[in-house]
Amino acid sequence: MNERTYSVQAVRLGEQLRSRRRALGLTQEELAVLADTTQHTVSMLETGKRTSRLDILVAVAEALGLELVAVNHGTLPTLCDTDEPAT
Repeated sequence: MNERTYSVQAVRLGEQLRSRRRALGLTQEELAVLADTTQHTVSMLETGKRTSRLDILVAVAEALGLELVAVNHGTLPTLCDTDEPAT
């Protein structure tokens, strides 16, 4: 996979995270607290400017009631709705 493909995937993943966060009425700071990370990390993930360690991606996804699903080796995971956001 080339860098361009990875960047497009990172942006798509970030858009999904942002959309879900907004649908739940959470601020980036509130999500950061739920996921035990920083607002800056949430912002960078949502804009696709950075992909994070898997444990951080999992924590953010779980806080939003989403599950990371690995599709292919060498690609970013996709998100599936678990209908159970963290509280």
